[in-house]
Amino acid sequence: MILITGATGHIGNVLVKKLYDQGEKIRIFVLPDEDISIFDGMNLDIIYGDIRDYNAVKNACKNVEKVFHLAAIISLLPWKDKLVYSVNIGGVENIIKAVKDNRVEKLLYVSSVHAFAEIEKGATIEEDTPINPKRTTGAYGKSKAIATLKILEAIRRKEINATIVFPTGIIGPYDYKNSEIFKVFKDYIDGKIKYCVDGAFDFVDVRNVVEGIIEASKKIMKSIF
Repeated sequence: MILITGATGHIGNVLVKKLYDQGEKIRIFVLPDEDISIFDGMNLDIIYGDIRDYNAVKNACKNVEKVFHLAAIISLLPWKDKLVYSVNIGGVENIIKAVKDNRVEKLLYVSSVHAFAEIEKGATIEEDTPINPKRTTGAYGKSKAIATLKILEAIRRKEINATIVFPTGIIGPYDYKNSEIFKVFKDYIDGKIKYCVDGAFDFVDVRNVVEGIIEASKKIMKSIF
């Protein structure tokens, strides 16, 4: 059994369907009021709860071999900072503890390119690029950096067997919730964006991200249990 949090998100729903098509038994952890109609016709084990509720997370992690933790809040709005921190950091703390308590074999955590310290223009992010919340901007980037460090510390202490991936800007099909980047593109197409700023960003197709996540989850590590 595989548990996927954040299953209705852009990456999440594509990951659920990809693994399901591969014959995996899937359990999804979703909010009580979540619209899961995108999974109609699929035989999924569904557990409702809040990622900030440890007991709910622990229950969701029971009898699973692998956890894909994707649940997160992405927001640039300052009045949502508290929510961003509570979900992105508190959720990871709960996942780490639940994985340990349930002796889950493998955790795959989806972090973000924004967890890395900001680098000079034209430089390349590499594996040794530091993760430092003080050198990132915005609640989302800082929360992802803090959460990533918590995962890395748990790995260092051999408390969990985990792999972390760091996607950049996600685009592509099956964006049912209309992500922020989707809205930007749509507003541009609709002529609502009249100005632009000098700069650049890189994007990756959600289907490629999912393929990378699945391959990364197969990384073999000696069992710590």
